[in-house]
Amino acid sequence: MYPPESRPKRLLIFFYDLGVGGIQRRLVDIIEYLQSDAQGKRVKVTLYIKSYSGNRHNQGYIERIEKSGARIIYRPRWTAGPLRVGTASHILWTILKVHPDVILTYLRLLSVGLVMYKQILWWKRIKVVLNEGILTSELLKDEIPRRKQGFWKRAMQLTYPRADRIIVPTTAIQKDLIDNFEVPAQNIVIMPHWTLLIDSNRSEVKRTNTRYNLIYVGRLEPQKKVSLLLDVIKALASRFPTMKACIVGTGSLEHQLH
Repeated sequence: MYPPESRPKRLLIFFYDLGVGGIQRRLVDIIEYLQSDAQGKRVKVTLYIKSYSGNRHNQGYIERIEKSGARIIYRPRWTAGPLRVGTASHILWTILKVHPDVILTYLRLLSVGLVMYKQILWWKRIKVVLNEGILTSELLKDEIPRRKQGFWKRAMQLTYPRADRIIVPTTAIQKDLIDNFEVPAQNIVIMPHWTLLIDSNRSEVKRTNTRYNLIYVGRLEPQKKVSLLLDVIKALASRFPTMKACIVGTGSLEHQLH
């Protein structure tokens, strides 16, 4: 047991799945960094995976996370159902079990519920941090039926300003949150995207395949506008017949792109 003053901080991360994508890679980077000896193991990370579809999980990422010492909790299948009641109940149970000091959530709409939990229940000591990777206004248009968009926008306007922090990658998302969701500017932290390359491995990185002229790596979801990329590829191919492109990723549009 740790003395209270030296106990590692407990970080509980809510994430959707570990498929192929830049945000998944950055999440793994963050977990490895926080769990590393360089940080003195001052943070104990628990990762909650909302997707229970095992075939969408990148086994390499899972191995890296487990090797770092972090714990992974998968949402069980019995939580599936209308109104997300099962999911909300399991998330509540997980929070009570982990007793986190900080919650970091990537779950978008479910982030509303996590902020409400904090406000309604007794978790005044728990910090809730939201991660908004895309324009929140565009999220509402792309993922929410039109008849429900007004309700969810109002719910976000009530809860997002009450989050302890919101992490965004760009000033455009920051402005969207300020203008349309009434989030105070001081509650928003801009953290640009990155890619880590370990110095010791730089000499091993070589161009081994020059077959493709254009490569897309990311989630295959509507908000990524992959259909526009296909139009670009077709236009380029008409001018450069030998051009070859490659699309790498998983998501709801995967079968439509085959």
